[in-house]
Amino acid sequence: MVTIAAAADIHASDVSADRVERAFADLRGEADVVLLAGDLTTSGEPEQAEVVAAACRHLDVPIFAVLGNHDYHAERTEELREVLEVSALRVHVFTLEDVMTTKLLALSEQEPDYTQVLSYARALREQIHWDDVRSRSEASPFARAFFTLVEGLGIVEPG
Repeated sequence: MVTIAAAADIHASDVSADRVERAFADLRGEADVVLLAGDLTTSGEPEQAEVVAAACRHLDVPIFAVLGNHDYHAERTEELREVLEVSALRVHVFTLEDVMTTKLLALSEQEPDYTQVLSYARALREQIHWDDVRSRSEASPFARAFFTLVEGLGIVEPG
């Protein structure tokens, strides 16, 4: 059996460094792999990523991390990735278009809730390349409905 430790919304900063260090110290010998699922930092500063990197340095298991929306706030994701990868954290950096496309393609008859994707669209409307998202998700009727909605609301320009 493989034991996976997973965490999200760490929101690391110099203020939380002791808490983060203690949490990761508790993982020693308890997990076979660690997954960090976004919002590693408070506001996307490399110094905040260093808090996570320092806490992970003592772990001798594979560590995989994905950046979250907080990690994009300072627009320094490449620097964050470098800081984390120096500490042997494998970091997958998804573009905003990747995230939005994935969210749209996850919509289905069982989960037709547009609340989250509308919130993302409003908050990130000028940072997302909408033509890219539109072309990558055009096979989904739920994505097409989303574009009809956001265009009608004036959030996204018609494509």
